[in-house]
Amino acid sequence: MKVVTCHLNADFDALSSLVAAAVLHDAKLFFPGSGEKTVTQYYKNRIENNYELFIPKNCDRSIDTLILVDFSDKKRIHKAVKERIIPDTKIIIYDHHLKDENDYENAVVHFKKYGSNTTQMVCDIKAKNIEISPDDATNLIIGIYVDTGSFKYYGTVPADLEAAAWLLSQGADLKIVENIVSRDLEYDQISILNQFLINRKTVYIEGAKIAVSYSTSDEYISDIAIVVGKFLIISNLTAAICASRLRDKVYVIIRSRDPAIVDAKTVAKLFGGGGHSYAASAATTKTLTEVNLILANWLRNLQLKSFRTEKLMSSPVVTIDMNASIYDAESKMAKYAINSIPVVKGDKVAGILTRSLVERAIFHKLSSESVKKWMMTEFRTVGINSSFETIRKIMIEGRQRFLPVIKEGKLVGAITRTDLFKVFDQIPRSFQTIKKNLTTLLKQRLDRQVMENIEKLGKLADRLNYEAYLIGGSVRDIILGNRVTDIDIAIIGNGILFAEKAAKLLGAKVSVHKEFMTAVITFENIKIDIATSRNEYYNQPAALPTVEKGSLIKDLKRRDFTINTLALSLNPKTFGLLIDYFGGLSDIKEKKIRVLHNLSFVEDPTRIFRAIRFSVRYGFAVGRQTQRLMKNVATLNIMKDLQPSRIISELSLIFNESKPSLIFERLSKLGVWKSLSAGDININKAAIKRGESIISAYQIIFKSRIDKVSFYLMLIGLFVDLDRIEPVFERIGAANFIHRTILLRKNRNDLLRVLIRGSRSQAYKKLKELTIEARMALAAFTRSIKIRDRIIESIRFINEKPLLKGSDLIKIGFKEGPIVGEILKTIEDMYIDGKINRYDEAINYAKRFINKNEK
Repeated sequence: MKVVTCHLNADFDALSSLVAAAVLHDAKLFFPGSGEKTVTQYYKNRIENNYELFIPKNCDRSIDTLILVDFSDKKRIHKAVKERIIPDTKIIIYDHHLKDENDYENAVVHFKKYGSNTTQMVCDIKAKNIEISPDDATNLIIGIYVDTGSFKYYGTVPADLEAAAWLLSQGADLKIVENIVSRDLEYDQISILNQFLINRKTVYIEGAKIAVSYSTSDEYISDIAIVVGKFLIISNLTAAICASRLRDKVYVIIRSRDPAIVDAKTVAKLFGGGGHSYAASAATTKTLTEVNLILANWLRNLQLKSFRTEKLMSSPVVTIDMNASIYDAESKMAKYAINSIPVVKGDKVAGILTRSLVERAIFHKLSSESVKKWMMTEFRTVGINSSFETIRKIMIEGRQRFLPVIKEGKLVGAITRTDLFKVFDQIPRSFQTIKKNLTTLLKQRLDRQVMENIEKLGKLADRLNYEAYLIGGSVRDIILGNRVTDIDIAIIGNGILFAEKAAKLLGAKVSVHKEFMTAVITFENIKIDIATSRNEYYNQPAALPTVEKGSLIKDLKRRDFTINTLALSLNPKTFGLLIDYFGGLSDIKEKKIRVLHNLSFVEDPTRIFRAIRFSVRYGFAVGRQTQRLMKNVATLNIMKDLQPSRIISELSLIFNESKPSLIFERLSKLGVWKSLSAGDININKAAIKRGESIISAYQIIFKSRIDKVSFYLMLIGLFVDLDRIEPVFERIGAANFIHRTILLRKNRNDLLRVLIRGSRSQAYKKLKELTIEARMALAAFTRSIKIRDRIIESIRFINEKPLLKGSDLIKIGFKEGPIVGEILKTIEDMYIDGKINRYDEAINYAKRFINKNEK
C-alpha cells in the first residue's frame, strides 16, 4: 500500500504537494489536518471526495511505500501513519527546505530549492507526460501561488512561474486562486491585524524592514497565518514575526521574504515549532509575556549581528611610540581627553596603555620609565569587517576595553566600550557579567557540616540586610576540586558585627581585627575569615596597603590574580551564584595566572612569589604579559623595600609546597634573589630537590611531619658563607634561625667526616646533638648516598625503644650508679654498629660484664 502524507498543521503548499504525490505515485492520500481554517475548508470542499484516501480506522495493512511531502521530520508524522510503518517500508521525500540530514537514512530524496515544494512535483508530472484534469491543475497551482506570495517572495525562482504557466495551460482556474489569495478578512481577523499594527516593533537590518508584534483574544480565531501575511504586505516588511494569544495558548507565526536575513524556521524552533525558511509557526504554552521577551531578545541579537567594525570604530587613532615615557603618554592622553592609547612600533600596534595604568605609574614615581615596560601586550585586534558578535566577545567576555582595528597589518581605527554601547541605550542582558550557579558543585566539594554552616551565614546576612559572598581562594579551590578547610567570606555591610553574630549562631570563637575590618571565626577544625568588603590602596611601592570600606567589585579588584577574584553569593535567593567580573573562571579553565593590572607587582612585589607558587601548585602557566611585568619589577629597586617579615612569610608558604625546588628555580630565573639584595644566597636546585624526596620518604617511613621552614632554611644556610649567613637571614626575615644555622654550618665538615669515616655509633653520637630538621638538611646537602643512609638510620634509632633499660640491669645484679648508664651507652653503640641485635644478646653481654668484674 502506498500512502502520501504531509506535516501536521498543513499549509496550502503541503496540501497541493499531497495532490501532486497522489498523481505521481498513484498513492492514497492522508491529510493530517491544519491549523488554518481556509486550508481545512479547501480540503473538505475540493480534495476529500475527489482522491483515494488512506483512512486508518478502515485499514489494518502496513504501509509498503510512504511518501512525505513538504517535510522530512519524523516528529511531524501523524501517529496513525507512524503505527503502520515497518522496517521494510520504502520512504520517498519531496521537500524544498531539507534539514542538513533527513531522519531516514535510505530514503529516496527529491530536493529542489524552489519557492514552492509543489513546483518540483509539477515539473516531474510534466516531464513524465502524466495527464491531469483542470481540477488537478487548480489544486496544484494554489500551493505555488500561496507559498511564493503570488510570486513576490524573494525565494521565488523561474521554475515556479514556469510550473504555474504549465498548470494554466492544463486548465487551472485562477478565480478559485484569487478567492483564496485575495479574500477579505473577517471581523475578528481585522481586530487581530489592528493589534499587530499597533503593537509592532520595527527595526531595519541591512536595509531590510523587520517587525515583531503581538495580539490577544479570549476566543480562538482561525487563519491567523493569513492575518500575518496581510500584516507583512500592508507594512511592506521583509519579515513579520507575530505572537497571538488565543484562549490559553500562544501561536507564533513567522513570514519572511528573505531567509538570508530572517529564517522563519529558525525563529519557530525557539518555541518548538517548525516549517520552512519563508513560512513557519509554533504553538506554545508559554505566556505571551515570556514569548515577547524571547522575541525581543532574538530581534536585538539579530540587530547586533548586523553591525560591522566599520560602523563602530573611531578613526583616526591617537597613538604613542613605544620608546616614549609614561610622562609623555599622560600628556598626550590629557591633551586628547582619551582613556586608552595604542602603543606603536612603526605602523604596528605593540601594546595598549590605559589612563588608570598611567596614573598609577606616575603615583609610584615611574614617570621617566619607558611605556614599553608597562604597556599591556596581551590584547586582541579585529579586522575592518569583523562582526559585532566577535567584537562583543572580545570586549565583554574577554574584558578588553580598547580594541584596535587592523587593515592590511596597519592600525586604521579603534573601538572603545563607549562606541560599543552607543548601539543601544542600555547594555543587553547578554552583556552583563557572566553568572553561573554553583550550588551543586558546593554540595559536592564541601563537607556537609561546612555547607550547612555557610547556608546559615547566608540567612544571617539576609536578616541583617547584608550581602555575603564566598570569595577568593575558597571559590578557586572549589572549582578546581581541591579540599577546602579555610573559608573566606566578604560582607557588604559591617563585617565585624556580622562575625560576632555568626560566632554566637555557630557556637564558635571569634577574633576581631578592627584596623583591617576583619574577624576570624574558629570551631572544630574549620576557620572562617570574615572581611568587610573593602578597597585597598598603596601609598608607595612594596608598602602594606591602606584599607577602607568598598563595594564587592572594588574588593575583588584589589586581589592579586584573576583566579582569586571569583565570588559566590551566600544570600538565600541567590545562593551559589558565581560573580566573575575579571574573567577568573576562564583563566582557571585555561590554566593561566594573570594579574588584574600592569602595576600590580609594583604595588606588592610579594605577588611575584605567589604567582610562581600558584603556577607550580596548580600546573598553570603564567601569562606572557604577567611574566614580563614580573621581570620588570625584579630589575627595579622596589623589592629592596619589602619588609623582611613579608619575605619570610612568602618563603614559608613556598617551603610548604610540594615542589619548592621548581619554585626556587623560576624565582631565580626572574632575578628575584638578586633584587632582594640577597644575591649571595646559593639556592642549590639539586639539593632542594633532594630535600623534597627526603621529606617525602621521612613522612612515609616515620608517619611524622617536620618543620619544613626550619629544614629548608638550614639547607640554604649550608650553602652560604659563614660571614654572610647573618645579613642574608636578617634580610629575608629569618633572624631567629641564625644561631642554629651558623652552628650547623660550622660543624658541617666535621659532621660529614665522621659520617664518612667513623662508625655508625660515632656518627649517631654526633647527629644526636642536632634537631631532626638539621639532620635532614645535612642529608639533602650531601650527594653521598652512604651519608644520607647513615643520617636516616640515626633518625630511625631515635624513634626506636632501647634494647635495655636501667631496671633490666638492676634485675640481673647491677647496683644503681654511673655504671648502669655506661653499660646502657655501650650496648646502644653495639646495637647501632650491628654487634648485637636482640634483647637476649644485650642481657648476655651485661651478664658477662658482671662476671668479668666479679673475678
